Amino acid sequence: MRTHSRIGSLLSLLSFLSWGALPGVGLAAQDVPLAAPRLSLSGPLADPEAPVTGTSQETPMRFRAPLGQRMITEVGAGIVTALAGGAVGGLAGFWLCDRWGVGRGVSGDLECGQGLILGAVLGIVEGYGLGVWWGGEVMGGDGHLLHTLLGANLGAVLSTVVMVAAYPSLTVLPLVVLASVMLGSHLGYELFQRPAPAKVASRPFLQPMVSFSAHGAMLGWGGHF
Repeated sequence: MRTHSRIGSLLSLLSFLSWGALPGVGLAAQDVPLAAPRLSLSGPLADPEAPVTGTSQETPMRFRAPLGQRMITEVGAGIVTALAGGAVGGLAGFWLCDRWGVGRGVSGDLECGQGLILGAVLGIVEGYGLGVWWGGEVMGGDGHLLHTLLGANLGAVLSTVVMVAAYPSLTVLPLVVLASVMLGSHLGYELFQRPAPAKVASRPFLQPMVSFSAHGAMLGWGGHF
């Protein structure tokens, strides 16, 4: 009786596989293309090292915060980095002046005051652009560091040229330059930011499933919709 049972199970398995391989036969919807039927084994005969077929491999989506949250983080990171950059730049400018006379003033109590100020200004401009970039990246942005720094430097140069040419009094020049640096940095980062990748839906599939055990074979369909 067991021999007849095994022969019957084997014949049922062969007829099932032949029926599943025929074109146009199955439980597929008319408007959904299905993958070709593939045989999957489970149970004691399954290969533990074989890759699982029919599963969709989706790359994890990168989180991107809304624009308002990114801007707040960019401003905060820009201010902190600008302060650090100004301190480092000022010390570097003073050292260059004292060492090689770069930016040495012709009068005044502090001979290297001009070098100190110039280094601090450069450190603030570059530091704010750098802070905007890494602050945006922390919040899931995907901008370009080069474009961010270019925006900061263009804002500083253009605002200085316009203010010097239009207004002989330079009392408001530092505020205008600082505002231009901030605006140029954010525009350079946000306008040239790579678009967020669109989420691709996984394709449906349908395939016959076969499972062997000590009591015989089990047939069925498996799929993902």
